[in-house]
Amino acid sequence: KSDDPVLRQSSRVCGAVAMGGQTTLDPFLLEKKIGPACIRHPMIWKTVGAQSLEHLMKNWDQYKALSLECSPLTHVSKDDPPVFLNYGKPAPIPVIKGDGIHHAGFGRLLKERCESVGIECYLQVKEYEVPKLTKDNFIKKVFLIE
Repeated sequence: KSDDPVLRQSSRVCGAVAMGGQTTLDPFLLEKKIGPACIRHPMIWKTVGAQSLEHLMKNWDQYKALSLECSPLTHVSKDDPPVFLNYGKPAPIPVIKGDGIHHAGFGRLLKERCESVGIECYLQVKEYEVPKLTKDNFIKKVFLIE
């Protein structure tokens, strides 16, 4: 053990807060769960080096491993810390044009996965879903701030 109190602290992440985040880059899952407008954003294919959405989907075997590696949904495990997800717009399905890449459906997918392995996950969606904890109270809880 170190004499330095800072070095004795864990470097493991103790919680995560995401605002409007993308939790998967799997275009097939996104199209099914959120709608086709969601996958039209270039971030879905450019992140993995595909030339277009059509190219990504047609050549999915080539891009699948990297797409899933870049997807937080892939990495959820029972020993993960709690998560707070915030989405600032109402989240109709199918997606309204222009709202797809920050759609709350991304958060719902991660919340579902987290809950399936016993991880605390709080989801806040403007005008739709209010979590048990506010974002500020989540941060206080995670960092043991009274």
